[in-house]
Amino acid sequence: MTKCICKICLKEFYIKSSLFKKGRGKYCSLKCRNTGYKISFKGNNNPFFGKHHSEDSRKKISETGIGRPKPKDAYSFPKGHKINLGTKHSENHKKKISEALKGPNSPSWKGGIARSNGRIFIFQPTYPFCNSAGYVRRSRLVMEQMINRYLKPEEVVHHINGVKDDDRPENLKLFVNQREHLSLKITSL
Repeated sequence: MTKCICKICLKEFYIKSSLFKKGRGKYCSLKCRNTGYKISFKGNNNPFFGKHHSEDSRKKISETGIGRPKPKDAYSFPKGHKINLGTKHSENHKKKISEALKGPNSPSWKGGIARSNGRIFIFQPTYPFCNSAGYVRRSRLVMEQMINRYLKPEEVVHHINGVKDDDRPENLKLFVNQREHLSLKITSL
């Protein structure tokens, strides 16, 4: 470690010898370094002081618009490009477009089967207890087929072996609510 003195605040600090050999160790902190740069690059000390762009460079810069502040609502398109900000659709038309791209018509359709947190979801938008995207947990559908009725929203389907995507009927158990389900988990610990 090499002992150094900050050029700005004159505080002593230590720096690795390898960094000192590379020319570091002039400032003790970022704040002092920034202050030092402001001082050292003012006026004649600035490498670009007194230098100007050639006429050719000025012409190129003015054509591209570099350095010119743009209005906040403007889009940056090349000169001569026709700006198309899109068409305004009525709410009814937006709804039709949205409905036309749902389900099998969607470009990201994967057969109506989705996975999330290890669980498998089936696309059934007409199901009374589907989520906002129209999907239902496959384990709930299997349990409903076993007991021949819809499950109530508060009923919980438990996977006996703990594998969330193993929805075989013999691996599922129904609980009346989450409290009973948690009591089983606590007692099994």
